[in-house]
Amino acid sequence: MPEPLLYFKAMGTSALVSAVIALALLKTRSEAGPGWRNFASAVAISAGLFAGYGLLSLQLAWPPRNGLDRLLTIIIPLALCIEVIAAFQHGRLRVAWLLRLSLAAAVPRILLHDSVYLRTTGEWTAMQSFATLATCGCLLFVVWWSMSLLLKRGARLALPISICLAAQCAGATVMMAGYIKGGAAAIPLVATLLATAVVAWLVKKNTQVENPVPQIIVGAGVVSLFGILFVGKFFGRVSNEHALAMLFAPLLCWISELPLLRNRKPWMIAVIQLLAVVIPLTTVLFLSKQNFDRDMSPLLGNTEQTSRTGETQSQLPAEHGTAGEHSNLLLHAPRIVPADRREGGFHGLARMSFLLRQMLLNHVLAAVSQRAIVQKDGPSPQRPDTNRRRCFHRF
Repeated sequence: MPEPLLYFKAMGTSALVSAVIALALLKTRSEAGPGWRNFASAVAISAGLFAGYGLLSLQLAWPPRNGLDRLLTIIIPLALCIEVIAAFQHGRLRVAWLLRLSLAAAVPRILLHDSVYLRTTGEWTAMQSFATLATCGCLLFVVWWSMSLLLKRGARLALPISICLAAQCAGATVMMAGYIKGGAAAIPLVATLLATAVVAWLVKKNTQVENPVPQIIVGAGVVSLFGILFVGKFFGRVSNEHALAMLFAPLLCWISELPLLRNRKPWMIAVIQLLAVVIPLTTVLFLSKQNFDRDMSPLLGNTEQTSRTGETQSQLPAEHGTAGEHSNLLLHAPRIVPADRREGGFHGLARMSFLLRQMLLNHVLAAVSQRAIVQKDGPSPQRPDTNRRRCFHRF
């Protein structure tokens, strides 16, 4: 069940821990090179993530059991390490970009490991698996390379802010697509990246540093954004169009290279960059909210009616079959909604929280009932959309 207060606490804790550690490390060696700045930022980001996820109690498993666990315990730490190593290469760009290319190519395969997509009897053929993994790896590398190049061309604080906005939009979209845990993982990520970037910019803006924003902020931010969208796409219900729009939204910061804006004041360029990024992100959020209301409003109306009348009804899709019928008996039991949640300023927030909780219970109970039926009667052929739904339950 979404808990906005807990999310705000996790965001504040991650930002505070990252800001304090980054300030302490960067102030001790204010004239240090990019290697030390990236290392200090990596330490601050890691500490902020530990604090935020500890407060959220996400219960990450080791060895990782699903895509989200692998994103947070393998991919993001590898991205931080690669950016630290690249910062100490002192101009050897080939080594740095070879490491980044290797990680970009491996990220889709790591996230889909042991899922129905890559199994021999899964819903993809060998050619489809190769084409999908290669395409996703290329998309990640292109965005990573473009953002890094723009940072070297003089982009400042607007660049990490745009990446953080896209990551937070991705988290909210994934939550509305049904994967609450996957969307909640974006909250500490965004907070720690933004806090570290702001502290690094404030410490270095009055020095002779070429760019006060460390490269590691951009690298870790792009990898995190891609990972959240990837998990939401293949293990949730995020559409291809929405995922691509959020992934490419930070690239609109390249608008600053237009001849009309190149010689403008820095603050004006930053405002125009952020506006260009916010417009598509807001559109995606609006459309996702519409889809959420359209798909879940029948369930919401059913739960509200049963809470008032005490009658049990079943309105799950017919494709759930017997498993859905068993889960309905447990899910739609009479429940009284407090009056302060039915009326007042928090009405919309309470409705969404109650709806998401019921949706998750619906999925879990249907999966458990279906697994018991399969074990009793033997396996039955699954349609492609059902295979994806089973993968969603597992992850």
